[in-house]
Amino acid sequence: MAVAVPCSGSISTIAPPSPCEGATEPTASWRRVALRRGSAAGRRARALTRTDPFPQRPSPMTDHPRLYTSLRSPYSWFAHHRLKHYGFPADELEIVPVFPPTAEVAEAMSRGRTKGAYQRADVARLAKAYGLPLSGRLADDCDWWRPHATFLWARDLGAGDAFLDRVFAKRFAEGADLGRDDVLATVAGELGLDPEAAVAAATRPDLRQRLEAGFEQMRADGSFGVPTILYRGELFWGNDRLEWFLRAWRRAHGEEVPDLSKDPLARPF
Repeated sequence: MAVAVPCSGSISTIAPPSPCEGATEPTASWRRVALRRGSAAGRRARALTRTDPFPQRPSPMTDHPRLYTSLRSPYSWFAHHRLKHYGFPADELEIVPVFPPTAEVAEAMSRGRTKGAYQRADVARLAKAYGLPLSGRLADDCDWWRPHATFLWARDLGAGDAFLDRVFAKRFAEGADLGRDDVLATVAGELGLDPEAAVAAATRPDLRQRLEAGFEQMRADGSFGVPTILYRGELFWGNDRLEWFLRAWRRAHGEEVPDLSKDPLARPF
């Protein structure tokens, strides 16, 4: 069965791997239940709150934008497309790939009939507006470690941005399963890279360790979802906050930005 609702950058969160594997931030409804003293659900909600894997903390200052992205997320795909359209230099971005570490977490993130219907409509609406072809049937969730590890391998060879172009298109425009060896090999071949090495990279322990380090970096930065950009101590979460990152970027580089107090409906940058 196809996954009806892929990870939403502006809606869903991503949990880190062990020791917090499978944990997600308590929802607002759980927080309300927590007020009911003595209930089992309330005790569970309070326990989740105490073990929140993404505690509030100041985000570190950095002049080099750090982008948390996921090959699972259509909103990460949209943000990648829009940054390229803007002409933002790829070498200015520190890209950190993250994803649901287990199938159980991925399923939990996609649960909910009403939410799922909204997300499907929203993704279709945005893809149409951006002129991006969208497959009517997405592949099932795969072992997300594999394509993200192969991305790191491709980036080490100087083909990271081109790899993202192709795998985002494979997943969302063609409905391909990014966990399959033949898909990874095909993408590598299209980029002039070694297909066999691409498949081998999917399970390399050193690349997995780097992915795990990315989760830890995400937690340290106070980020909790994708796409998120960290820039100069500010977090910009979601495809719909991309304009606000560009506003901060342009202002930091001495460019004029609109005065939104005079026109709240103006473009932010």
